[in-house]
Amino acid sequence: MSTTNTITHTIQILSIGKISRDFIIPSRGKPVSDIPGGSALYCAVGAAMWMKDRIGVVARVGNDYPFFTLDSLTTHDIDLRGVRILPRTLDVRAFYSSINKYSSRSEPISHYSDQNFDFPRVLLGYKMRGPSRESRIKKTSISKMDFPPDYLQASGAHICSSDGFSQVLIATLLQTHSLGIITMQISDIESDFAKSEQYISTLNNLTCIMINIQALKKYIGSDSDDRSALIAGATRLGSELVVILLGNQGRILLDNKSGKKWFIPIYPVDDSHTVGIDDSFCGGFITTLRSNFDPLESVIYGAVSASIVSQGIGLEYAFHSSPEFLNARVKMLRSRIRKI
Repeated sequence: MSTTNTITHTIQILSIGKISRDFIIPSRGKPVSDIPGGSALYCAVGAAMWMKDRIGVVARVGNDYPFFTLDSLTTHDIDLRGVRILPRTLDVRAFYSSINKYSSRSEPISHYSDQNFDFPRVLLGYKMRGPSRESRIKKTSISKMDFPPDYLQASGAHICSSDGFSQVLIATLLQTHSLGIITMQISDIESDFAKSEQYISTLNNLTCIMINIQALKKYIGSDSDDRSALIAGATRLGSELVVILLGNQGRILLDNKSGKKWFIPIYPVDDSHTVGIDDSFCGGFITTLRSNFDPLESVIYGAVSASIVSQGIGLEYAFHSSPEFLNARVKMLRSRIRKI
């Protein structure tokens, strides 16, 4: 079944991805357990903090998900009717740690014991898994039936990072319904599938692709860190716009129509973390692109969304900033753009 929130007004953009139950150990302070997270929600929050659009979330959870923890999001123009509750349990736990001596997503018990934190009983049995493509499609992949009819009348949609096959299915559905703006984040690429005609055709019809360095290197078949080579390779993605995600080094925007390129730094913040950073960037980007179709301004607004999310734990923190505070960050980043 799906959620039954009533429609209050038109959905402008969609955030299509995953919802999780997050367990986070920050670099400072106490750990946080079993809070809502996931790419679909962080993207929605990154857009909603600008109060430009009503955002429809499309995702799947099991019938064991504590859905009441999402109720507060509906007060920020985030619509949850597209969250489908499956008639079975689904393990959507996700663990993140800022303790540098360990891998961020490795087995969690060592992270807790090293810092003398109590291990959450809810995390018992948790293991990092890498399910096969087939199992992902059967259990969690989004299909047309997950979209309320009015969602497919939105003017824009962002497809969060996932396996390439699932992203192609979603993009094809959205393109069939002529959504005006379709963006997609790529954080990993299956080498064989990336060469397929279906995948290449899908990329060519997107408004913007956001891709990290590791995935870009896989796509172009190079281990080089040379920026010029990476930029040249990114133009082969075929979308109208490309944003190269450089982690804590910033972002590069490529406008494939005009041939223009810019470097946009990250907004400098203290005590930052990485949970939801790229997803919230994508949300800030698409809500701005939909309102004025200015790609450079969209990257700036996305960067500010990411900077806010990086400073606090959980989704609600993003809504504590005033419009004046957000606009001050926009102004500062505008002054630091560099044309390439």
